[in-house]
Amino acid sequence: KLAMFNVSAIGLSLNPSAGLAYLVPRRLRQNEKPRIVLDISYRGLIELGVLSGSILWAKSELVYSNDSFVYKGPAEKPDHVFDPFGTSQERGDLRGAYCMAELTSGGYMIEPMSKADMDKIRDKSEAYKNNVGPWVDWPEQMQLKCPVKRGSKWWPKSSSKVADALKLLDRENGEGLAVLNINSNTV
Repeated sequence: KLAMFNVSAIGLSLNPSAGLAYLVPRRLRQNEKPRIVLDISYRGLIELGVLSGSILWAKSELVYSNDSFVYKGPAEKPDHVFDPFGTSQERGDLRGAYCMAELTSGGYMIEPMSKADMDKIRDKSEAYKNNVGPWVDWPEQMQLKCPVKRGSKWWPKSSSKVADALKLLDRENGEGLAVLNINSNTV
């Protein structure tokens, strides 16, 4: 029931072809029964940012050691050159990720995140500590989600739905990224 209430409150489609949100069985600890939770994808968080009027679009990318990556600050697009068809072995070790969002007011917001920071978030997840959940099953998707979650806190807000989504992911789903001092006007 709580998962369905959260679907209604957040307002994202559960259509699997959209890939915005899913109802999934999840347990935070190995000895507890799975429960159905609303899992919001990084694409769902971006959709909430677009629907709220905060951003026009956003994209998250992983950065590997063999990629050419130059960060130019929080408001300028980075230079990221890589072979999108290369295997993970060809691209090297994961170094981090970033989220780039175009603001409706003009300009960009770039949120970089190191692999070490992503690992800290992963390691706080109760599900991961118990070798279950999305960090175990889909690590790359969770790594893409990390800079989107962090970056979305800085997007201008015209709706509380992004804040509600972040609270849901952190408190109900145990993803590990603590969001402090959340209110409907500032995330």
